[in-house]
This record gives sequence, C-alpha cells and structure tokens, in this order.
Amino acid sequence: MDSPIATFIYKIKEVRKCFPPTMKEPLTDFQLVVLIDDDPSALFIHRHILEKSCGYSNRIVEFNNPVKALDKLCNELLPARVKVLVLLDVNMPEMSGFELLDSLRERGIPSGSLYLAMVTSSLNDVDKKRALEHPLVDRFIVKPLKAEDINIIMSSSTSYIQ
Repeated sequence: MDSPIATFIYKIKEVRKCFPPTMKEPLTDFQLVVLIDDDPSALFIHRHILEKSCGYSNRIVEFNNPVKALDKLCNELLPARVKVLVLLDVNMPEMSGFELLDSLRERGIPSGSLYLAMVTSSLNDVDKKRALEHPLVDRFIVKPLKAEDINIIMSSSTSYIQ
C-alpha cells in the first residue's frame, strides 16, 4: 500500500506531464485574455494554445472585429481594472492593430493598464519597429503563437498594474 506522500508525489508528476517543459505551472496571472484577429483559424489556434498547452482556465474573449474589441475594451473590460492580456493582430480589414492602439491612446488608456502583445504573420521590420516603439505594446510575436511565447509573457508581466 502506498503512503500518502508517495501518492501525492505521483499525482504531482502526473499533473506536470500535462504541461510542456517550458511551462512551470498553468497560466493564471491574467484574469482575462482578449484575442483580436480577423482570422477565425488564428483565434481557434490561440485559444487552443492558451487552454490546452498553457492550462489557462480563466475567461477568454475573442473578437474578429477590432472596432467591437475597442469598444468592449474601453467601455467594459479596462474600467473593471482586472489583469488583462491582449493578443492583437496587426493586419485586419476594418481597423489595423496600429489604428486600434492609437484609438486606445486617444481614449486615455495608459500604458501599464494592460499587457499587449502584437501577434502577426507580418515579417515586415517596419511593423515590428513601429509596434515595439508604441507605448502600449509589450511584445511582438510572429505567428504561429507558441506555448513558449505565453511563457515569456508570463515571466515578463510582473511589473504590470493590477
């Protein structure tokens, strides 16, 4: 018969098998993740990575329309002062990711009120430079999003406002 300690250690090892080696624990630092991308397959992949690879179980909100995302962010999500991670595409038809960023600034959203990563298929150095120079952008990620990208975000998001 196994001792309680041996049973506990076995359960811990089984739980650890569920996470990739780069993820030390489930993604729990953010109370909300906002996915903004006009491509339904990218939204599906990002959600899958967050839930399955990273163990994220909190609220995920998806937008395929950046105008609706901007409205929801400014009027409901950011005023609630919860810890928000935004994964934002650069190239979208209704409004580009850069236009959304500028609209957030125009509405008085301060840097540090959210953690924002631009996730894009753009390999354009100008887009990358422009994104990283924007005060609201914390990270630039080239698609496809990977669990390692989320791990980097988690390890670098400690200075962010709650």
